[in-house]
Amino acid sequence: MIQLQNITKLYKMGETTVTALDDVSLTINDGEFVAIVGPSGSGKSTLLHILSTLDRPTSGKIFWDDKDLTKLSDKKLAAFRNKKIGFVFQQFHLLAKTTVLENILLPTMYNNESNDECEKRAKEIAEDLGLTDRLFHTPAQLSGGQQQRVAIARALINNPDVIIADEPTGNLDSKSGEQILTILKDLNKKKKITLVIVTHDLDIAKRAARTVVVKDGKIVKN
Repeated sequence: MIQLQNITKLYKMGETTVTALDDVSLTINDGEFVAIVGPSGSGKSTLLHILSTLDRPTSGKIFWDDKDLTKLSDKKLAAFRNKKIGFVFQQFHLLAKTTVLENILLPTMYNNESNDECEKRAKEIAEDLGLTDRLFHTPAQLSGGQQQRVAIARALINNPDVIIADEPTGNLDSKSGEQILTILKDLNKKKKITLVIVTHDLDIAKRAARTVVVKDGKIVKN
């Protein structure tokens, strides 16, 4: 379970202080599929960054399974993030000059597992996602939908508890987007991975079990 307690996030812009999040509290239970929506500038991306520990709050606390993450050093927080969270982004963020297999294996660089064990798991995940015949291609040789499947495989390589996806279908055509959404939903349903998606697409949000609406730095629907 993830709990945000009274989270405030302030940004300095010159002499102006911008309140991106204003005393926000949110609980996400294990195995949930939650969509976070809101207009541009609402604070939903900041909420995602705080939720995923990519950014620290100005005040408030973040608990994962009763562990207070606000007390962790940056190094320990990075290790926690690498083990617990899989990330899927709108822009894919694949390394252009490395193969599909190497991209999938990137998060394992900080593990204590053997290379053989990691590579075996990467190939199994790639097979599940229909990427076996693309393992030694580079991203430029793939379609957008295939690149996003590689990103999902990379997110899964460390067996995360949570997948956090930021506009995962935003750069895809409708058919590819639907395929990616189906994959993510299946991971949530069949593998019980907690799924949090930030999206501007209300049709995608309707597919989630719960929708969190953010406006002017506050949660107005939960």
